[in-house]
Amino acid sequence: MQDKTYNADVPLSSDEVQVSGSSSQDSLSPRKKMPRLESNLLKDANEESDEAEDTDAQSDWAYGGDTFLERSDYGLIRWYPEDPHSFLSDDSSHCDYQLMTHLYHTIHLDEFFKTQINQHFIMKDLVRGPNREKIKGFYLRTRSEEQPPHNKYGNCSYYIKFMSLVELCLENNIRQFYLLDACQSNNKCATRYLITDNTERFFKHQWAFDCRGYGGSWHAIPGPLWYEHKYARYIRGFRSNQDWPVLHELEFFVSIADALRDALFSRCKAKCEEHAESNNEDNCYRYRNGSAEDWLICPYPYSKQETLNELKRFVRTDGTLCRSFS
Repeated sequence: MQDKTYNADVPLSSDEVQVSGSSSQDSLSPRKKMPRLESNLLKDANEESDEAEDTDAQSDWAYGGDTFLERSDYGLIRWYPEDPHSFLSDDSSHCDYQLMTHLYHTIHLDEFFKTQINQHFIMKDLVRGPNREKIKGFYLRTRSEEQPPHNKYGNCSYYIKFMSLVELCLENNIRQFYLLDACQSNNKCATRYLITDNTERFFKHQWAFDCRGYGGSWHAIPGPLWYEHKYARYIRGFRSNQDWPVLHELEFFVSIADALRDALFSRCKAKCEEHAESNNEDNCYRYRNGSAEDWLICPYPYSKQETLNELKRFVRTDGTLCRSFS
């Protein structure tokens, strides 16, 4: 595949937020090997890179070939790519990105009420690494146009514009996102990135991802004032040599301090989701994930309208809860 140089003067929508450090002269090439210690998501162009390495993490998260991390009992494979910019399939029919407009945090009805009461997202554990280290946070996910109306993650979604999230990160000096891993099952694969304000804990430079390089699971094209962020519709599978494209979902695991979490929550809006088919096969991520023998009955198999009716029973017109939810 020949190298491509992208026109930096990409017109963006008027409501996008200016991101500091954008460069109108960046040249982005397919399969470009980005130096691991210089990877930087939203860093000012003139800011010098700190070249310090964290040697404790190098052996477990090394490049030079896709690294197998873990296989679950039900066939889910966690892996790390040979290069963070090697996700894009060489199949020309799938070599495209779609605009990343919003991110979604989707939960079941019981968690939605708890979230409304607390006025911040419920933090859960993400287990990662050879030492099974636990990170507390919550997920924000993209939503592809090819996904069915049924939402396997739950009944209600909080959603936020991606550029609003970027703006909040910049305001709080979060200028790097970190590639955690890829999670593949059958013909689907999710790539997971960490957003954190605790960079010292997470090996400040080891997985810092530069989204300006072509070939990653998401990609930023610099325009005259802003970055236009897109994510891949399809990516290659584990050790597939780019010849087996799989449907892609982009996930951000957000692990931040309480004050910042509250600020993010205040920027979100909420909506009802279609979850009526949750007890059909593996259509519920919370209750019917993994091996079939471990599946449970989802207690909230509601359509959008049914969810709205449930909300009307418990929520006043001003958004406050009128009675407890059990």
